[in-house]
Amino acid sequence: MIEIVNYKPANHEVKQGSFNIKIAKWGNFLIRELSYFKKGNQRWISFPSRSYEQDGKKKYYAFNGFEDQKTFLSFQEKVFESLDAYLSSHTQKPVEEEEVPF
Repeated sequence: MIEIVNYKPANHEVKQGSFNIKIAKWGNFLIRELSYFKKGNQRWISFPSRSYEQDGKKKYYAFNGFEDQKTFLSFQEKVFESLDAYLSSHTQKPVEEEEVPF
């Protein structure tokens, strides 16, 4: 089971949020600062990374990952199952404006 921990919504067109995951069957192994992206009907996650510049273009180096794409896609689907369940039970309430006392 994958547990979503510390989900933080993002105010961005493509990046939807960031979160940590805890994987119980790996001894409660934590992966921090995964990012959740959505564009059109496509969505994906990315592992924590750092940006760098190469040939004048911004690129990203992921600190973790799977060598096999099939394994990553299977892992990503399990994360989405947990993320969808988390988001459906943790709806974000709109921020109410505070009334000015004068």
